[in-house]
Amino acid sequence: MVARLEAAENLGPGPVREALPAFCRLAGARSTALAALPCGVDAAATVADGSLAYLTHALVQDGETPEERRSEFIVHAVGPAGAELAERMAACVRSWDQYVRGTGYPQMTVHPAGTPDHELPAGHVLDKTSSRLVFLWPGNQYPATPATTEAAVLAKAGGGR
Repeated sequence: MVARLEAAENLGPGPVREALPAFCRLAGARSTALAALPCGVDAAATVADGSLAYLTHALVQDGETPEERRSEFIVHAVGPAGAELAERMAACVRSWDQYVRGTGYPQMTVHPAGTPDHELPAGHVLDKTSSRLVFLWPGNQYPATPATTEAAVLAKAGGGR
């Protein structure tokens, strides 16, 4: 569960994106039967093998103040590989809960576009046209590359591809 004021948005941009190479955002522009998203809300998602998994949250404890309210994460999945994608995303949530949750926002450093990998600090690299951004989430113990990060998260969760 997550408190309303907790930095749950760290879940989508950081550990999920690092561990799931096919990470994307699912936007809820209008009500559909496929996605359980309110209009105007988006969700962390991943796609593979004709399948989709996405993360939402539901209020499970109301309260008078945001600190008293609690929400629960829910992974939804559709398609032939939906169960596998759902487990991979759930493993990311469990990893975030154990290693990143409550540690704050990532540090970001900016480097020239031509900087070789071996000269970059540890972290998740996002290549842009004119620069290379490196994000390091507090508490992140996993390697920087998406493939090794995914393997580490899945191994920790007791799963595999």
